[in-house]
Amino acid sequence: MVLLAAIDQGTSSSRFLVFEADTGDLVTSHQIEVRQLFPEPGWVEMDPNEIIETVKECIVKVVEKLERLGISPDEIKSIGIANQRGRLLFGTVDTWLIWKLTGQHVTDVSNASRTLLLDLHKRKWSSQLCNFFEIPANILPQIKSSAEVYGTITDGPLKGFPIAGCLGDQQAALFGPDSPVVYALEGSGSIGGNVVRFLRDNFNFIKDASEMEKICRSVETTEGVIFVPCFTGLYTPYWDPTARGTILGLTQVTNRAHICLAALRAVAYQSAEMIKAVEEDLGDSDLVHTLKTDGGMTANMLFNEIQAEIIGKVIKTPKITEISGWGAAVAGGIGAQQISIDDFSARDPLATTYMPHSDENRRAADLERWKDAVNRARGWAQSAK
Repeated sequence: MVLLAAIDQGTSSSRFLVFEADTGDLVTSHQIEVRQLFPEPGWVEMDPNEIIETVKECIVKVVEKLERLGISPDEIKSIGIANQRGRLLFGTVDTWLIWKLTGQHVTDVSNASRTLLLDLHKRKWSSQLCNFFEIPANILPQIKSSAEVYGTITDGPLKGFPIAGCLGDQQAALFGPDSPVVYALEGSGSIGGNVVRFLRDNFNFIKDASEMEKICRSVETTEGVIFVPCFTGLYTPYWDPTARGTILGLTQVTNRAHICLAALRAVAYQSAEMIKAVEEDLGDSDLVHTLKTDGGMTANMLFNEIQAEIIGKVIKTPKITEISGWGAAVAGGIGAQQISIDDFSARDPLATTYMPHSDENRRAADLERWKDAVNRARGWAQSAK
């Protein structure tokens, strides 16, 4: 048996996952939530030491689970990394993880591009940009491809095992051959699955994310409630750091189910606006017909139905919910020369299709109402000073 492993380090949790190479089936995994710190309104921080410690603990727990299943950890042939993108005070999350696990100071192209210091044509650090921002090039990590051996783990139960793949989390979900290089237009939403965490931790509306679908299905509509969860500002297509989270349309009949449903719809509205922005940038208003979605929220069937309805596109969800982890595991297997990209190019991991049912006029009216709510949320941080 050939097993491929992945570290999936995201904004809400750290995970270590082990897959069966031939089938893509998840053998076992372990997940630990990572705290988000909010020292001031609009600020979000994470402790880098907590990030690496949760990753290490996940590895230990998975090894224990494998042994209980009667599977030797030696069956793991490679480890890949899928990480949240963005920055620490200095550097990127993947570089921090690889440095702490292997002692190597490297990054991959997908994470390097996120720094805005990468020369996209040469795939090297841009001397012009480094000079402009007064950043010494010698403090930057070595840029490698997304599938090659970066180093071996220096301690713990998987000491000596190679880390051989690394991609930013969204790129990992779109994993493909390493040549030719393909760059993607990307939209960023102000919040996704973390809105569910917010409803749990701040409002105590739910005890666990798995409760969301049942609660939301208990009502047919939001009863006019619109939730704009832009806690740290608005991203695509507004790019407004002064926007703040807003709930509009509350009445005497509003309850937690209406607000929870409005939260799911808010994530779908953000997706709709990102897709429209991409289509406008490419000059084709009817470019996208089918969307392949992934991530923890796709386990919520109602959310998938809502996305199809609001976006007006066919939605396809994967058999493997956390497909970014699978992509990183495959990249690691290829980087360690355990498998070939040809083994996976013909596979379609998609399991379920959701069709849009609402008419175009209703969809357009709902989106305009969402935009009206967004405009009311904008400028709030500025006006509150």
